[in-house]
Amino acid sequence: MRSLEVANGWLARSRLQDLAVQAALENISSAAFIISATGAVERSNARARALMESGGGEAVQLLWQSLDEPTTSADFEISPLFTYGNVVHYLAVQRAQNGTDINRLAIAVHRWKLTGQEAKVFANLVVGDSNRQIAAKLGCAERTVELHVTHILQRLDVESRNAAIAKFWTQL
Repeated sequence: MRSLEVANGWLARSRLQDLAVQAALENISSAAFIISATGAVERSNARARALMESGGGEAVQLLWQSLDEPTTSADFEISPLFTYGNVVHYLAVQRAQNGTDINRLAIAVHRWKLTGQEAKVFANLVVGDSNRQIAAKLGCAERTVELHVTHILQRLDVESRNAAIAKFWTQL
């Protein structure tokens, strides 16, 4: 019985550490990834997930270049994470850039708990695209976009597209 209590204690501490790492990542103001020593992305914050969704292949390429050549001009700042003196993971944080729209969008998606498809619709909505334009860009029916917009407005607790756009640009 004692060994079960010890195991449960270890498991609880492990879960707490996972939550702490994820909370710390979310508080980094740029896109941030935790990469294993083998190069696999193990964790990311909302900004990093938005970056991957908006420019997946290019973002990954920039990340790998930064890992291969960790210079001050690289797109990501790389910090090795050590366990018992061995590098087992890397923290990759995107260096500051002029365009903060992706960061703003990532924050909005996280704050308002938008799904992946809602995030894509919302990204087009906040720049003023019509439902027809959004449907054409995303390759779906206009009615589908209407349903997503309705759900987005409910999540943001606003009554119009203009109010959603204003909330996005003023409250984040």
